[in-house]
Amino acid sequence: MKSPEELPYFLLEYRNTTIPAIGYSPSQLLLNRLVKSKIPTSVENLLPKIVNRENITSQLEINSKKCKLNFDKTAKDLPALERGDKILFQKENKWNKGQIIDKYNDRSYIITDTLGNKFRRNRKFLNKTNLTVNVCDSELLYEDLYINKVSNNNVINEHVNVLSDSESCTNEASTSTETNFQQNSELDNTDSTSNNVNYNITWSRIRKPPSYLDNYFLY
Repeated sequence: MKSPEELPYFLLEYRNTTIPAIGYSPSQLLLNRLVKSKIPTSVENLLPKIVNRENITSQLEINSKKCKLNFDKTAKDLPALERGDKILFQKENKWNKGQIIDKYNDRSYIITDTLGNKFRRNRKFLNKTNLTVNVCDSELLYEDLYINKVSNNNVINEHVNVLSDSESCTNEASTSTETNFQQNSELDNTDSTSNNVNYNITWSRIRKPPSYLDNYFLY
């Protein structure tokens, strides 16, 4: 196909091409006849002919049985896995350590990795291993973190209460000194505001022509 304009003609020939598995073309399955195209053909081939649907379904069943027979020649059943087995499972083209935690059916298993994340994998992506796998339960880990957080917060609250009791005594003694300091600072601010001057500064970046224009005069 040299140009997009040839695409309709390409599809037209594709729909007239016979499917070897059933002996009919897509246009015959839909319209019970071939579609006229640029390839020369006799008028008899363009006449409508009723397609026998029963023969098509039986032929498809025969083809599927042949495919299954050829596949079973080299296929074999994998041994079943039990709950708690240490495994290596495939994730993003890498093999990671994990453990079986549940069995969904004979071909699918629920697993967990070393961080406590749960996955569902087909049996062909699981390999039993004798390696040591330390699985971390995410729910237990969350409970431990929550308990530690609550205990730490209690300790912090007790420490804050002790500090607040000690600071309340010092605050009463320092109130008088703070009032005197505020009065003096207000007098100093009135004198300094008359000498302050506001400057408006605008920042801008330095613009330079590119290096390949060094030999040219720019206006």
